[in-house]
Amino acid sequence: AETLLVEARRRFPEDGEAANNLALLCELTERPAEAIDLYTFGLERKPDDVGSRFNLGRLLLRDGRSAEAAAVFEEVLTWTPEDFEAWVNLGVAWEGQGKTGDARTAYEHAKGLVPARPEPYFNLARLDLADERPEDAANQLRAFTAIDSTSREGLRARLLIGRLEEAASAEP
Repeated sequence: AETLLVEARRRFPEDGEAANNLALLCELTERPAEAIDLYTFGLERKPDDVGSRFNLGRLLLRDGRSAEAAAVFEEVLTWTPEDFEAWVNLGVAWEGQGKTGDARTAYEHAKGLVPARPEPYFNLARLDLADERPEDAANQLRAFTAIDSTSREGLRARLLIGRLEEAASAEP
C-alpha cells in the first residue's frame, strides 16, 4: 500500500479524485491524519465528492474535532438532505460541542428518516439521561431494543432499561 501511495502522489499531484482515493487507502491502513489531509486536499479540487466529504467528517469526529466535523456534515446535508448517517453524525458532532438541543434535533430528524435504524434512539436515550429524564430514556431504549436486542449495544440497552426500572421502583 505504501508503494502505491507514493507512486500515485508522484503521478497525480493535483488530481482531487486521486487524492480522495488515496485518502481512503490511508483510512484502510490506519493512517487517519494523512487521510484527513488528503481528503481536505482532494475536496478542494473536487468539492462535489459527497462520499469523500462524509468520510472526512467521520475521521474528524474520530479525531475529536467536533466543530470541524459538524461543518463537514452540514455541507454533506446540503447535497444529500435525506442522508440518515449524516444526520446521526451531525448529532454526534453537535453533542461533542455541548450543543445538546441541536444534537437532539438531528437525532430526531434521523429517526424520522429511517425509523427502523436503532442509532438515534440510543443517542436520544443518552441525552435524556443527561437531562435527568430516566423515563424518556427508558422509552428510547425500549424502541432501540425493539429494533436491535442482540448486538452488544442492544444488550447494553436492555441492561440499562433494567437498571432504570429498578431505580424507578425504588423511588418513594
